Amino acid sequence: MSLWGPFFLGGMLALALNVPLRAVERRLPAQMRHRRKAALGAVLIFTASALVILFAMVVPQLAESAVRLTKAAPQLWQRVQAALQRQLVRTPALKLILGGAESLNFEALVCRAAEKLRGAHWMGGTVDLAAQAAGWAADLGVGLVLAAYLLARKEELAAQASAVLDAWLPPRAAHGLKHIGSVFGAAFAAFFSGQCLEAALLGAIFALVLWICHFPCAVLISVMIGITALVPIFGTFVGCAFGTVVILALEPQRLVWFWVLFLCIQQLEGAFLYPRVVGGKVGLPPLWVLVAVTLGGKLFGAAGMLGMIPVFSAGYTLAKEKTCERLKKLRDK
Repeated sequence: MSLWGPFFLGGMLALALNVPLRAVERRLPAQMRHRRKAALGAVLIFTASALVILFAMVVPQLAESAVRLTKAAPQLWQRVQAALQRQLVRTPALKLILGGAESLNFEALVCRAAEKLRGAHWMGGTVDLAAQAAGWAADLGVGLVLAAYLLARKEELAAQASAVLDAWLPPRAAHGLKHIGSVFGAAFAAFFSGQCLEAALLGAIFALVLWICHFPCAVLISVMIGITALVPIFGTFVGCAFGTVVILALEPQRLVWFWVLFLCIQQLEGAFLYPRVVGGKVGLPPLWVLVAVTLGGKLFGAAGMLGMIPVFSAGYTLAKEKTCERLKKLRDK
């Protein structure tokens, strides 16, 4: 992550946690002492507990899936080889494209991969991986501390920023910057509240349906679909690709049924769930969503893929406001 990554992550976490923080504060007595601290503590404890429960559910499933995938890989490779050989018999022209692919041997590939792994610099790779993990943990820790500080003193910080703008800028410029800040805050709140709720509901629906239908690794697949659904439009298809790989390795005969269920749930989600939970809160055309996700991923990684969407949404709203104002002035002339 870049130098500004932890601060960007802290800002994203503060904006995301501000939505439940306001909801908790509204339900606490107005005369309660340390109301903000109590609400912030409750939100942080709930978030940490949810993450712990999520990891407790996903990590065992992930380990079990890895073991089952390892055991199923040779049989899956044999089925792929058999299907490829049948296709080569039907279409001899494929031999020119695939070359000797029909004669590949899984055991030989495993031995070859093992030899390469033995020759790799394990110590350097392990140290690099550990350093990278420590860096991610440090960035997350800095981001959480910054988010907690911003949420605990958000009114004071907002008043200070307003005072600085009023003191150093002309009234019109100060008012414009305050409006920009309010639009950005509203865009982030709308995106995180709507998109996170929609992703959680979609993951829960998938978990229930896959569990009822006795699909393998139902919790793991549903969690991945819910997480990837945070990215609008095409995020769930990444989760579908993950589920496809898992089911193809474990129960390939049920893959078509998984795709059928996925498409049915996607249609129901697009027709009923998404319009009612998110609606027009994101406010971005699909093309700009794609640009926002790509640019955010390049600059800030996974956090940027989510955070850049409300940034673009706020920019799109401001640009639309200015365009409407200018068109109105042109018509009034």
